[in-house]
This record gives sequence, structure tokens and C-alpha cells, in this order.
Amino acid sequence: MNAPLLLSALVPSRLRVGDAIAHRALTVFPILGADAPVEFISLERALPLDFALTEVPGGVVTALVAHNPTDHHVLLLDGQEVIGARQNRVFDGTFLVAPHTKRPVAVCCIERGRWEASRENETFESSAHFADPRVRTIQRATRARDRDGSLRSDQQAVWKTIDGILASERVLSPTASLVDVQASRAAEEPFPVTKFWPREAQVGLMAYLGPKLVSVEILGRADAYRDVHAQLVRGFSLLLSRFEGDVENVDVDRARADLDRLLSLPVALEAQDAETERVHGALGQGLSRGRTLLHWSTVAA
Repeated sequence: MNAPLLLSALVPSRLRVGDAIAHRALTVFPILGADAPVEFISLERALPLDFALTEVPGGVVTALVAHNPTDHHVLLLDGQEVIGARQNRVFDGTFLVAPHTKRPVAVCCIERGRWEASRENETFESSAHFADPRVRTIQRATRARDRDGSLRSDQQAVWKTIDGILASERVLSPTASLVDVQASRAAEEPFPVTKFWPREAQVGLMAYLGPKLVSVEILGRADAYRDVHAQLVRGFSLLLSRFEGDVENVDVDRARADLDRLLSLPVALEAQDAETERVHGALGQGLSRGRTLLHWSTVAA
């Protein structure tokens, strides 16, 4: 009987946990490591190089088209928000877009009340935030095979979760937009993102809200991680409104034990396309190329 494939086998170097940075109930630990021997760039790096995300002709809520005229593979990350065109979206999975190709990518709508046909030909911009972990958690919990064989989350469940966030934050958004509530709260209480500035060789993070681990993000390259670090950290900002008063923050020994436990868990691989494999396990999912991890995320909120 073959031994199970462990997540650690997909990581090209030993990962380490750095010292904590805390803000109120949020504690963030950097994950440090070496770059994987796989080249790719982030969406943030690709957009100025004429990489574009557009609507499917005629408009499809659950899909966009990625156009990559560059010489680089471009990594689009599960939970990453993009804004503009007919309505704001969040990626429904992680996707690697090969150089000089065009391909569809799965998304969820995070702005239920807008569907502007007049803006169909616009390209999307990258948002200042990743989606709130509550939205990402419901995406993961409801993700299943669609008729065409692709993995899709339950759009109605995503909208219901966003409605709950809008109600709890007491923010009025004419289009029921997650981006609106994030922007509103940022205007009222700017999140101290510079306090969480990425460290040298940082390839990921572990985030705790009080004693609960709410997110682990690991990327295969430090430069790509650095490009999205601020968006990831801002994505936790709305969760802080749940906590009032003093909360005991998690220590580094707990974080190291949690990371070791995650890396020791078995995962399964299945082909996502000709170049990449979807990685999935009990505590999260991600993407690899040639059995080298490009992205892993655990979300639980």
C-alpha cells in the first residue's frame, strides 16, 4: 500500500514561523521559506504588462476570461477580489494562466445588486482586499462540480453571507457589495497594514482571531506573496468588529505546532488543466505544478 502524499512533500523547502505581529484580537505570524523552482508572477505584477480580466461575451456571473499576452505564468488566487465591469467578483479557486493564452476562470459575484451591461467591455482591476474569511469559508464549504465538470461555489450562499456581513456592520450598500462594506470600515478606522509589513523570505502567513486560526496562506514565491500581502491582511479587518476588550493573543509555539500539523496532513492531487494539479485536503486546498506547491490556503471563519 502506497504511503499517503503529505502536504509537506509539495513544499520545496522547510517552512519556518516568524515572530508575531498583533493588532487587537488579530495575531499574524509570517511563514518564511525559499522560493519554489517554478516561475510565475502575481496578478498585481501582471496587470501593468497588459494582462486583462474581462467579462465572458454577453456576461456570465460565475466566469471571467483571463487574457495573458505576457511571457510569464500568472497566478490568480482563491479569494482574491477583482472590481469593475458588470459587477465585482472573487476568484472561485486558484488558477495559473500560461503565457500567451486566453482561458476562462471561475468566480463568484460579491455585488448582487449590480449588473451593468454598459460596462461589459471594461477590464477588471485588483481590489485592495481579499474577500472576508466568512465569504471564503462558505465558498469552500459549498464548492462542487458543475455540469461542465468545473468546481463552483454556491452563489446564493455567498450572497447570503455578504448580506449577513452588511447587516452586522450596519453598512448600507445600494448594490449589496462586499467591497462597499470593506471601504466603509476602512474609511472609519483605517487598518494599520504597515504594521504587518512582510518580512524577508516571507512566503505566507498564519492569522488568528483570538485563539482561533482563521487563515493560512502559502505561496511558492516570496515576490508573489509580497505583492498580495497587504490585500490578504486587510481581508481580516471586518472580523475585528466581533471582538471588544482585551483578548489573549496566540504565542509562536502554538503557531509552529499548527503549521507542523497542517504540513503533516495527507492531501490528494487531481488534474485541473494540462499544467496544474488541484491540491485538496481536510484543512484546505490549493494548486501545484509538477507536484510543486504554488498556493495553499486554509480558511475557517
